[in-house]
Amino acid sequence: MSEVNYPHIATFVACLLPFLYALSSAGAPPTTAATRTSDVPADEVIQRLLKEGSLQLSTDKLCTVERFSFRLLLRYTAPNAPDQGMDCIVVRDRARVAILVRTLDQLPYCYMTEGLVVAADMRKPGGLVIYEQGAPEFVWEVNQTGKQDDMHLQQPSDAKLGRIRLDLGGLLRLRAQGATGTAYDPIRGVITVTTDNTENQWLLPAADLRPPLPIAIKDFVTRVPGKVVCGVTVSNETQPQNDFFSVTKEAVTKLGVPVRQLSKDENLVVIPPAKFGDDEQQRKTASLFSILLPDRRKE
Repeated sequence: MSEVNYPHIATFVACLLPFLYALSSAGAPPTTAATRTSDVPADEVIQRLLKEGSLQLSTDKLCTVERFSFRLLLRYTAPNAPDQGMDCIVVRDRARVAILVRTLDQLPYCYMTEGLVVAADMRKPGGLVIYEQGAPEFVWEVNQTGKQDDMHLQQPSDAKLGRIRLDLGGLLRLRAQGATGTAYDPIRGVITVTTDNTENQWLLPAADLRPPLPIAIKDFVTRVPGKVVCGVTVSNETQPQNDFFSVTKEAVTKLGVPVRQLSKDENLVVIPPAKFGDDEQQRKTASLFSILLPDRRKE
C-alpha cells in the first residue's frame, strides 16, 4: 500500500501476521501421516493436477475467466479468547471487483469496490463510515521466497482497478514439496496433504457439475490445529446470487443511519473486531446491507 495524504485502508495485512506465522512456524499437528486410500498414488494425482489443471483465479490478463466469485473463511483460535476472523465474498465481474467482509457469523462489516468503501463505524456503533478512494485487492499466493503463504486484503488509496490473485496451484505445490504424508480419496474427490505444521485438503469438482467451475479445485482448506483454519470455496455460478455492484454512496446515505466520511486521522482495519456485533445497533445496521446488495432472483 502506498502512502498518500488521505489514509489508505490499512489493515488486514497486520492482522494476518498470526496466520502467516502459524503456517510457517507452528509445531507438528497431533496426527499421523496421511495414507494412500486409492490405487492411484496421491502424488500422481497432485502432479497431474499441477500440470493440467486450471488452478488460479485472478484479474491478471492471463486469466481468461472474467466473471467469478469465491468465499473465504479465516478463523483464529487462541486460549481464553473468543475466536476472531472473517467470512467474506470476493467477486469479479469483468473489470470490476467487489469484496464483502463479514463476521464469522456472517454479519456484514465492510464492503469494498472501486472508489468506495462502506464499513461499520467503530467510533459510533450503529453508524457507517464511507471512504471514496482506491480499489480493493485480495491476494493469497506463495510469497517471493517460495517458502511461505502471502495473503492480504486491502484498499490501496492510489489503485484505480481492483485486483484479485488466488493461486491454489502455488499453494498446492508448496504444501506438496514439504509433505510428510499424502492421500487421495477418489470417491469424495479429496486430496489430503500434511506437512510439519499444517493439514490441507483440496476438493476436486464433480465431473458432471453444471455449470462447470472456472477452476479445477472447488474447495481448499488449510489448518494449523488448534490455531488457524482458512479455506476457500469457489462458486460455479458466473454471477453470485446478490448484486455486489449496486452499492453507491447515495444508496448508503438513504439507509436512515448515521453516515460520515472516514476522517484523516483514522485507519480502518477491514477484519472485524472480535466483539463486533455485540451491540444491538451494530447488528441492526449490518442487516441493512441486504438492501444495498439486492437478490437477483427477486428482481
